Amino acid sequence: MNGQLQRLAAISVLGAAGCSLAYAETADTQPAGAESPAPKAGVVDAASLTETKPTSDASPKGRDETSQADGGSSAGGKGNLDGGEDGGDGGSPDAAPAPWVTPAALITGRCITALCFNANHQVGWLGIEPLVELPIGEEFTLNSGGLASYINNTDLKISFSAGLRVWILQDWLSFSVYISQPVTPKDSKVRLMGSTYEYPAAYVRRPYPGFALGLFFDTLWIGLDRDELRNGSDGSQNINPQYPPNALVAGVWSWTIAIQPFTTFRTGLGTALSNKK
Repeated sequence: MNGQLQRLAAISVLGAAGCSLAYAETADTQPAGAESPAPKAGVVDAASLTETKPTSDASPKGRDETSQADGGSSAGGKGNLDGGEDGGDGGSPDAAPAPWVTPAALITGRCITALCFNANHQVGWLGIEPLVELPIGEEFTLNSGGLASYINNTDLKISFSAGLRVWILQDWLSFSVYISQPVTPKDSKVRLMGSTYEYPAAYVRRPYPGFALGLFFDTLWIGLDRDELRNGSDGSQNINPQYPPNALVAGVWSWTIAIQPFTTFRTGLGTALSNKK
């Protein structure tokens, strides 16, 4: 009985050893493409202990490069946007701002208070307007005598003028005909050569119309007038008994170079009104 048990145990040990050898040979001879057997329950594979980091935990360097790339793109896009806005507001640096007062604006302003005609494809080439002016400038004469001496020795002359002005070439040149009266101080006197009598300067009159040439939108006035000194009228205190009342005592042709403040003001006002429209 004991001998049979011993023989059964020896057979069991030999069978187990044979199974182990057969399994080892089978694992070594398994093809490369064959699928490895599934691990047994409760057995931990050493390869599974290797930690695999998720893709979201990228290296700091990669994150920094990605952030810099994203930031650069955003900054570049914003810079381009800001630059476009600045460029749209400021315009090209080479472009100069248009002047507020141009010849076209001036002639448009003049035509507000004048009768204008277009010609040669130009607006306001010809214009007609009333003249009410107070030329301020220098008066001189080429004649001689007491009246001529008075005119040439007066530093500044003002005269009231009213008439009609016609301009051409869009008011670069104008012609005026007017009547005028010099504005003289009350205490100014005129003495003729060879006489001791002094006439008031208010006795200098301009009985005939004068003529004027205007330049540069009538800013400059060049006038030609006939100045006459006449004796006082009957009953006046200043009358020379050597001459009849209101008689002509002296006369000269005089030139005046002056500026026209009223016309300049009216031009500026008309230009401002036309720009508002």
